[in-house]
Amino acid sequence: MATRSPTAATILLTAGSGNDASLNLQTSTTLSGGSVVNLDSGNNNGRAIIAGGSGVTFTNADNWIQGYGDIGNGGMAFINQYIVNANTLARP
Repeated sequence: MATRSPTAATILLTAGSGNDASLNLQTSTTLSGGSVVNLDSGNNNGRAIIAGGSGVTFTNADNWIQGYGDIGNGGMAFINQYIVNANTLARP
């Protein structure tokens, strides 16, 4: 099993208090560098979102994406070349 420890290159996308935290891509983007991306709704009253419009592609080259949230909201294409781990349960 692959493991990756959070480092100084950790990216946090945390929502909460009824608000969303969004990373909205305007052009096709490749994320590389071997980082950890944490998606978190905070107190479960918001959503962590990586989004882009139609025609935009988000490529995860070598990063560990974990937690829970939305990837591809808004019609964005998603190409994953490493790990996406839905390791946190959303609470009702």
